[in-house]
Amino acid sequence: MIRTLLLATIILIFTSCNMQSGYKITINGTKELSGKIYLQQEVNKKISVIDSTDIVNGVAVFTGFTEQPDLHLISHNDNKSKLRLFVENSTITVNYRTDSVELSEIIGSKTHDLYTPFAVKIAQFDKKQRELYIDYQAQKSTNNSNEMKIIENKVSAIYEEQQEYTNNFVESNIASVVSLYVIRWYLIYDLDYDNLSKFLSKTPEKTKKTAIYSDLNNRLQILSKTRIGNIAPEFTMNDMDDNPLSLSGLRGKVVLIDFWASWCGPCRRANPDLVKLYEKYKDYNFEIIGVSLDNDKEKWQKAIAADSLSWLHVSDLKGWQNAVGQTYGVNSIPHTILIDDKGQIIGNKMSHEELKEKLEQLFK
Repeated sequence: MIRTLLLATIILIFTSCNMQSGYKITINGTKELSGKIYLQQEVNKKISVIDSTDIVNGVAVFTGFTEQPDLHLISHNDNKSKLRLFVENSTITVNYRTDSVELSEIIGSKTHDLYTPFAVKIAQFDKKQRELYIDYQAQKSTNNSNEMKIIENKVSAIYEEQQEYTNNFVESNIASVVSLYVIRWYLIYDLDYDNLSKFLSKTPEKTKKTAIYSDLNNRLQILSKTRIGNIAPEFTMNDMDDNPLSLSGLRGKVVLIDFWASWCGPCRRANPDLVKLYEKYKDYNFEIIGVSLDNDKEKWQKAIAADSLSWLHVSDLKGWQNAVGQTYGVNSIPHTILIDDKGQIIGNKMSHEELKEKLEQLFK
């Protein structure tokens, strides 16, 4: 009997401990705060509601359990503004602000405490860039090209400072899931295979179970196919006349794949320099395939004519879901891939100067 009571007591203790090991999120608002609060999370790259609760006297409460700290989103009624919250198994208080959701105070999550100063610093960078953008538009309206160039250089300097700060943050906090989200939000456009692989290799085993790690690892697998020295992935896509064009059909030529779109300002500004290079080397076994991320065929064709782009062009008119862009891991444009006459990748995301220098080496 005593053994039975002792066993029951032990079970009760462990059960109580387990019940207390989850999270409790208390959202405090003003008395005017009413309706529903939603707790959301990204599932299969889509934002899904995982819990919801009614607001009573300006207060809403969520309870649950998470296997490891991870990012959640809080939204109020049909408000599109969402508050980022890194949830862990602890008692968390959110002093919610409907007027400025992003300024809501979050207390009790050590994981979120790591994110908060980073978010403040990034907001400072954003503020500087917005101010420069307003100044840039003012100078543009008066065609003040000298001042515009000065502002462009300032924006570039701020961006470089932001990226350095962000890289340092990730390297210093790579054991936290926060760093994985920071990589996706701020570094993913610049990271090549080697640098992304370096970060992910330092991720703790427990954190590798998160959806964000899986997402970044999938990105790594795509980047592995387009590393320098690899054979460029084959593709076939229709040209402007709906005739299929295959990359393999150009084997024996040096080929530049140029990912662009009619709506892309930097792409259109880069086109005149690309035209000059094409005119210089088109008779030396050099070809360009423009892969457009357009949705509108008429706008695509008009841009080709307007910019005098006399090389090959293909598109499936699916925008960012372009099949070739997906294969090559394109997440920003302009983006170029240079392939030698054997089909091997010899350049990726090259600047105009880098491309110009490489072509001079190949055709000297």
